[in-house]
Amino acid sequence: EAARRSTEESDEDSDSSQEECGEGGPSIYGSKRYWDDRYVDGTVGDSQVKGDLSNEWFVGYSAMQVALNEHLPRENKVVLLGTGLSLLGEEMMLDGYKLVDAIDYSEPCIKRMRNRQEKLEGLEKVGVNYQVMDVTQMEYKDESIPSVLDKATIDTMFNNEDNLKSVHSMLAETVRILEHDGLYVCLSYGDPDSRLEVLQDKRYDWKLITSSEIKKNKAVFYLYVLQKNNLKDASETAAVVDSWWWWKVHSKSV
Repeated sequence: EAARRSTEESDEDSDSSQEECGEGGPSIYGSKRYWDDRYVDGTVGDSQVKGDLSNEWFVGYSAMQVALNEHLPRENKVVLLGTGLSLLGEEMMLDGYKLVDAIDYSEPCIKRMRNRQEKLEGLEKVGVNYQVMDVTQMEYKDESIPSVLDKATIDTMFNNEDNLKSVHSMLAETVRILEHDGLYVCLSYGDPDSRLEVLQDKRYDWKLITSSEIKKNKAVFYLYVLQKNNLKDASETAAVVDSWWWWKVHSKSV
């Protein structure tokens, strides 16, 4: 119940978190050092009390529950990309999901979430597997994960200095680790005009199943569900992305 209250309260900050994640070129939000310092310092959001242990970007589980239950079977393992201090994984497990990995490249972030989970008791005690991992270089084997969930991480990646390469590297890795018919569910503030060109790039071995809107206060977010086709070798997509990026960079000097 406490975890649910925390998420509902932080849902009220969906507008401000959208502004924080706004793209438009490199920003501090694409810096690992920024996130490490922020988690160590305990400042998790302009509208949060310093030292709070949770920070839910955009929306919480309650706003996504119907869509996630429809597309992500509870018995399947789910990998959460760029978890931050979100309680999404814990709330999914409280709702019956059996296996949830929550990954982030920030060591201080994962340390805080592991410590928080260890202190939970009773019905709130869950077993989210918090792991330090870079979403552009994931440690999972090829075609080993049935479900991947991305809540705002793609938006944050657009703030990296090499934003387009970072986004494509993450998507290529996601395709690589997904099983045949595996699902990638992405919640973004980016509307279809700005996101589908990237998500439906022909280099990726998947197809769009559905897209929908999720509204919170005055904000509108977009949920995209893509399913792997398995028409290519698992490692082929990453190689294609690397060669495409090399061509794009070097063609500018021609």
